[in-house]
Amino acid sequence: MKKNILITCALPVEMKAVKKQIKWLWRTDVSFSFLTTGVGNMNTALSMQEYILTKEKPDFIINIWVCGKASSDISDDLFQVYRIFHAASQRESICPVYVSLFNFKSLLCSDRIITDYNDMQDEVYVDMESQAIDTIATKYTIPYVILKQPFDTVSHESKKVSLNMLWAELENIDYSEIIHKVSAFLDKNHTITLDFEQYKQHFLFTVAEQMIFIKKYHKMQATGWNFEKFFEKNKTLSKKVFLEEMS
Repeated sequence: MKKNILITCALPVEMKAVKKQIKWLWRTDVSFSFLTTGVGNMNTALSMQEYILTKEKPDFIINIWVCGKASSDISDDLFQVYRIFHAASQRESICPVYVSLFNFKSLLCSDRIITDYNDMQDEVYVDMESQAIDTIATKYTIPYVILKQPFDTVSHESKKVSLNMLWAELENIDYSEIIHKVSAFLDKNHTITLDFEQYKQHFLFTVAEQMIFIKKYHKMQATGWNFEKFFEKNKTLSKKVFLEEMS
């Protein structure tokens, strides 16, 4: 079965750089789709939801683009986001680890351009779209990974990025190993299907509880847990304890 991987970037220049490298990775078992979301959580959420509802639902989402960093002394290495702290809501989100690609790091997700490191809220990295990626992928139960390439240091110059330099940052990434590991994950999990509705009815999950359940389910699958066996052993627990045991 051919797997559909959706690759998302914020800006057209970022997408062009990624596409240039991806076109050399043609495979018979994988098809690639591309979505330029626009900048900011609102644009990202709306464009991703429209894509998922009007086109074929992807099997996996790879979100990749640049981010800011608090200091020029901080590493410029590409990293994988495992935790998102949303500046506006002051809430954190832990990203499920479907694939392990790069060092795991936390970042601040802001709805405005950060130009003063004092506004970084103790985070080292910042972007403006990750919270939407996590929310939409979770809502539609699509496994995903968020990859960030540190680019500019937070300052008043953050509003004046060089498009040529931005292109170069994303063009120089080796995408072959990323695609290989995502494809391997899908090969391992493509036969796994789950009727989430039956578990919702069993525990009488609220909408919020079901979203928590789905995220934890995918995390368990990605780390090799046998969910069906886990469910049979623990299905008599209260839903609160059951969700806690899934952690």
